[in-house]
Amino acid sequence: MVLNEYGEIVKNEIIKLPEYRKRIVLDEWVIMHNHIHLIIILRDYDFDNGISGIGVKQYRLYRRNMLIPKIMGKFQMQTSKHINILRNTPSRKNWQNDYYDVIINTQNDHFEVKQYIIDNTKKWSS
Repeated sequence: MVLNEYGEIVKNEIIKLPEYRKRIVLDEWVIMHNHIHLIIILRDYDFDNGISGIGVKQYRLYRRNMLIPKIMGKFQMQTSKHINILRNTPSRKNWQNDYYDVIINTQNDHFEVKQYIIDNTKKWSS
């Protein structure tokens, strides 16, 4: 995919994700025309977010206190800030309210998600 200036802003901020926190390792990622896919690896697997066992509705309420939502919130804020400066659209919302996140538990799951991200552009181009 050839990125326009807004896509380049998103790309540059994705590349900066590891600067947000020491635990972040950026794995596979792709920018599509209307969404992104990325795998973020958090080192220190003994980390306990204190949320396990909470139902879906409660999970969404508490999600802002967890690391991935903080990372995504900052990412969305930074990209929107730069896109809005470029477009001269102060405070315009550029991202949907929610996103789909999943915990990858096994190497096989990791491989499948990674392959899905790699193959995703081929599906859109055909």
